Amino acid sequence: MSLHFELFNQGFTRKINGKVVYVDHLRKEFRIKDDRGDTNFIRFADILNVKTP
Repeated sequence: MSLHFELFNQGFTRKINGKVVYVDHLRKEFRIKDDRGDTNFIRFADILNVKTP
């Protein structure tokens, strides 16, 4: 299932759509495979909102 993430990034908001492929509890981040196939590292603290489609 794909999720819609809204993130805070250097004073701006950024949106990523993708699937969570790994949760790193030590580094406090998600690894998200987006719709283009790229892997994004998202820190828990940067997440503003998460929605299902």
